[in-house]
Formats: sequence, C-alpha cells, structure tokens
Amino acid sequence: MTTALAFWNSKDYRAQIWVVPASGGKSRIHAALTYLFLTKTDYNVAVAFQDEGLMNADTERNKELMTFCNKGGLEWDRRVSYQTNLNRKNNAKTTMLIIDESDER
Repeated sequence: MTTALAFWNSKDYRAQIWVVPASGGKSRIHAALTYLFLTKTDYNVAVAFQDEGLMNADTERNKELMTFCNKGGLEWDRRVSYQTNLNRKNNAKTTMLIIDESDER
C-alpha cells in the first residue's frame, strides 16, 4: 500500500517523506518503488543507505529483481545506483532519490 501511494503521489509532488518504523518493510518498499519507476517512467533511481552494511544486504537481497529487470530491458545496472551518501551519481535530468534507513541524515 505504501509503495502504491508513494508512486501515485509522485505525479503531483516533487518531494515526499514517508516514515516507516523498524521492521516495517523499508527494503521491500524501496525495491518495489524502484521497479515501478523503472517500468512506468524514464527516471533514474538513486537509493541512499545509512551505511555500506545495509547497502550490501539489500544488494544481495535484490539480486533476482536486478537480474529480472536487466533481462526485461529495464536497465537496472544503468538506471539504478545504490549509494551511502545523498549525492546524485546519475547525471540525468530526472532522478528519483529513495533514502532507506536514514535515521541519522
């Protein structure tokens, strides 16, 4: 539900803040949002993590989704960046920035 609402709202709002409690499914939400943005827009997606441990865990968790998207022509490897800072790595005009586990940011 959170993923669908966040995606739907992106049509009207440039910025959104969604607070998800611990163990509330942030990793699943950002993976689903990434997939939606890859399939429904031409946006690049940058996902910012609090630290490398969380980033590496989600990279491992999402390997099948990444492979599925690449094989389906969605270009995950080109359009999605996982990072531990808030700098945009993609030099695209339009980028969706998802911040996961950013309690200290």
